Amino acid sequence: MTGDRPQSEAIADATIADEIVTETLLRCWVRETGVRLPADARTLGIDLPASGLSVRATLTHHSPAGWHGFGPPRLVCAAREPAPVDAGLLAALLVREVVTRDGLPPALGAQALGRIIDSAGWIASCLAARGPGPDPATIPPFLAAEQALITGHPFHPAAKSRQGASPEALATYSPEVGGSFALHWFAAHPSVVTVSGSTTTRSGGRDQALGTNGRGLIRLLADLAREDAGAEEPKSDLSAASGSGPDRHGPPGLTGSPRTGGRDRPDIPAGYVVVPAHPWQADEVSRREPVAELLADGRLIDLGVSGHRWYPTSSLRTVWRPEIPVMLKLSLGMRITNSRRVLQLDELRLGAMTARLIDAGLGAALAARHPNFRLIGEPGWVAVTRPGGEGRPRTGPATPLRIGSGERRDGGRDEDGVGLETAVRVNPFGSVDRVVCAAALIAPRPERTTDSRGRARTAMLPRILTTLAGSLSDPLPTLTDAWFDRYLTVVAAPVVDLYLHFGIGVEAHLQNTLVTLDAAGWPIAGWYRDSQGYYVATSATAEVQQLLPGFGTGLNAIFDDALVAERTIYYLFVNNVFALAGALGVAGVADERRLLGRVRGLLHRLDEDGPRGRGLRPPAARRALITRLLDSPTLPCKANLRTCVDGRDELVGPVATQSVYVPIPNPLLEAS
Repeated sequence: MTGDRPQSEAIADATIADEIVTETLLRCWVRETGVRLPADARTLGIDLPASGLSVRATLTHHSPAGWHGFGPPRLVCAAREPAPVDAGLLAALLVREVVTRDGLPPALGAQALGRIIDSAGWIASCLAARGPGPDPATIPPFLAAEQALITGHPFHPAAKSRQGASPEALATYSPEVGGSFALHWFAAHPSVVTVSGSTTTRSGGRDQALGTNGRGLIRLLADLAREDAGAEEPKSDLSAASGSGPDRHGPPGLTGSPRTGGRDRPDIPAGYVVVPAHPWQADEVSRREPVAELLADGRLIDLGVSGHRWYPTSSLRTVWRPEIPVMLKLSLGMRITNSRRVLQLDELRLGAMTARLIDAGLGAALAARHPNFRLIGEPGWVAVTRPGGEGRPRTGPATPLRIGSGERRDGGRDEDGVGLETAVRVNPFGSVDRVVCAAALIAPRPERTTDSRGRARTAMLPRILTTLAGSLSDPLPTLTDAWFDRYLTVVAAPVVDLYLHFGIGVEAHLQNTLVTLDAAGWPIAGWYRDSQGYYVATSATAEVQQLLPGFGTGLNAIFDDALVAERTIYYLFVNNVFALAGALGVAGVADERRLLGRVRGLLHRLDEDGPRGRGLRPPAARRALITRLLDSPTLPCKANLRTCVDGRDELVGPVATQSVYVPIPNPLLEAS
């Protein structure tokens, strides 16, 4: 026995996790090193000159999009018979090759290897935790999808690495194991807190007024804190914006979420601003300067952990409750994959400014072209900032509150955050909305089967399609084609149009893309979330400034058209649409090449859209995106293995160099 579990189950979990990471490593290597696998290939061979060895693996499925399937790899050397290779050894060999090829310090390779092994361990832990639980019918569809990403990114070797937290903490704070927690609350003196000035942001009947000078946001946070402290529910915008009282939003355990804590809170002095924090982050930053100093002299008051449980989404740092009209995106300093998820003040400002742009007309204009697609804004934020002076401040209301204007003061660096930053995201989704992130649709769902080494991994979408085909008596490939067409209509077409006609690119990868499904499972609406992922093309500067004068002033918001096109191609197509086609192909429910042919058809239709009268033809600089997708032999792709080994924190530094990009063969040419 291992703990209270049979040893055979623990071995099966570890075996499945090992196979998942091994296959991901092989896919990454093929993609990032230019290995060409012909459609009739049967074997992958990898020569490893840095080690003097070779690895061979059977190719069990060939995918134009790169979603190849492999059998167990074997290590080949002249001195002995081929031997099995586990994920740890394969990772060590491939990381060593990257370190040698790219001339990197060996220490970076060791750190990357640690993250890969950590990721495999967490996948095994998630499998072990997936036992009998609540009736799936009692879990809101949105939350169920956020909790479904057990295996992570199919092209990231350390997709589930989470360094800096104990296993006990991860069990509480991770969505894959059903984690939930109450927030940690602080009260900050006006001299050490900055809040955004914001406007009303609209979200399908759950409008939430945050005010125009930051006061609305302060009231909203105070309402949340008061509710979490156990006070009588205030008659505020919270209840009105959610549509009705809390009983509307689903089953016990989510609605009227269980409270934690219970100790009396310190009194909050007049004028102080309440600030929510992730409990893990609060514990980390409270032990070091400058937060320790602020706590010691009273400019920051620790109110403790209390209140309703919030539910982490797939990003870990964004939390959700079905009855609340906002989500909270919290700074979280544990290293998740390659990056520490601490919110920077400039990205908070840019998120709020982007929400203003959406409300200023961008959202309505896009909705006029695509009524079933929405951009989800992050209109508000609050941050504890470094003090500007010494000594204990006045605690009265006379101290002015700093309102973030959307630009840095004097064009330079504004006050640094201290790790207690929160963005407020609109929450359009209650407990009954059938909204899922696209990543959850194709995420493998491993089943513990010792005879198959975990190959019984049917994802959500193939199961939906198989059920649909049975109920409609349609051939499964035909029905899959129709489903894929609808996905392209409600998700891909609006994002391409956003770039072509408005000059704005978004990082619409699988995790940031949401799909509303009808009762049968057909896509009926699309959503994009995450304000960090917006790019305004230089060619669109005048139009954007006309919608929102001053947009981007002092912020890194406007980029060369070539960079915006590159990111749109990678995030929407390589990471999202092509991955969806590849996943359906490897699941055996569709011909991947036929699905890619439908993508070509969409691009031709979008290219002809302007001349047919729906609007002016986009500028040539933007139309080049379609030409590149249809005709270029290669497309840009993020190299997650090389980025991992390189040690880059992808949320820090210039946007153009945050990640390693490589050219990959264009799957759409194979479809042609």
